[in-house]
Amino acid sequence: MTGPGTTDTGNHSNDGVTLVSLPFNCQLYDQSYGAVNVNSNGRLDFVCVNEPLGYVTACIPPPANQCPYDFTIFGLWEDMRTDLGLSGCSGFPGGNCGIFTSVSGTTPNRIFNIEWRTVLFANNASRQNFEVRLYENPAENLRFDVIYATLNTTGHDHPYVGGVQGDSGAGFFTQDFCGDTPPQNVSRTYTIPPCGTPTPTPTPTPTATPTPTPGQIVLTATAHRVNGRKVVNLTWTGANTTFVDIGRNGVVIARVQNTGSYTDVLPHHGTFTYKVCEAGTTNCSNEVTVRFGNPGP
Repeated sequence: MTGPGTTDTGNHSNDGVTLVSLPFNCQLYDQSYGAVNVNSNGRLDFVCVNEPLGYVTACIPPPANQCPYDFTIFGLWEDMRTDLGLSGCSGFPGGNCGIFTSVSGTTPNRIFNIEWRTVLFANNASRQNFEVRLYENPAENLRFDVIYATLNTTGHDHPYVGGVQGDSGAGFFTQDFCGDTPPQNVSRTYTIPPCGTPTPTPTPTPTATPTPTPGQIVLTATAHRVNGRKVVNLTWTGANTTFVDIGRNGVVIARVQNTGSYTDVLPHHGTFTYKVCEAGTTNCSNEVTVRFGNPGP
């Protein structure tokens, strides 16, 4: 990928943030925005400028930095630089790193393209090239894409993270990856459905109890605590669509690729009932109930 960014946003720094006006309002979860902070570390911060220290990555939902990472798209979150003149930048068009934008299509079907041409902070020879696409059409305004080109991971000093976070306190976030091997030469499409607020009831201990219902999708769940976080690992078989909807307490919390697994990090104690459906259909799995109680003092 050496495009489609054509307009230089002026972001040429380490841990740099540049406010970019959008050519149309973009909706993320239940909020609409006319501008976004593009970040050299691979994020789109719609609400809060999470620098300095925004180079310290963490799995989604990450701990708050200058503020919570709410309403953030993590295109490719990593410790990166966009400075001019760094060694790896010579392989990009014009020999420069930076963040570049362009607009494809015509009203009301425009796409706003945001392309990162960066190098790793810890190894300026390792190039990173990826893009986020935002959509104008109301039928697709709750969608965005992330396109990954070739990523040289040699010398990376933090986990690579990709996904999106809305109101983390309400449990709205989706993580695509978190680790040392980000996807390459592929694209991801995120579709954020309307959201609600679950109403759990606390119980003493974490358990997972599947309740079978008719259907070809079979869902199981395991619940455990990791570093104080309440984590639910979902696994399923039998879904045939490219994407599936993850439901929690009767609300679709995420539409994700049908990889057969999903990890949910819960914001509070309570009882949570999950099911997985083929995206946009009523073909769903059995329901699985997970209970987390207060661990006490």
